Amino acid sequence: MKYYSVLKRLGHSTLSILLSVCLIAFLLPLNVWAEEWNEYANELIDDWPEPEASAEKSITVEEEIETSRDAFTKELVKGSGAHFYAVHPLAVHYEEGED
Repeated sequence: MKYYSVLKRLGHSTLSILLSVCLIAFLLPLNVWAEEWNEYANELIDDWPEPEASAEKSITVEEEIETSRDAFTKELVKGSGAHFYAVHPLAVHYEEGED
């Protein structure tokens, strides 16, 4: 029985210390630290090197595979033999009679 009361007191003491630390943390001016950190982070970002400007690469399309097309996509073959899909937001393939 005495062991239980020691654990109970220890638990209450631990909880009261934890709550005291939380209360003190809320009283500190943490927004000042946040502003200082923001300034520091902005300085770090400004020191980053600019990305190299690369020329736009064009894709040479050799052919279109018409059997796999639908209204919004095309399957294309590049000059290297790689296949890729071009997906469009509007229908690019439609039948003659459709409006």
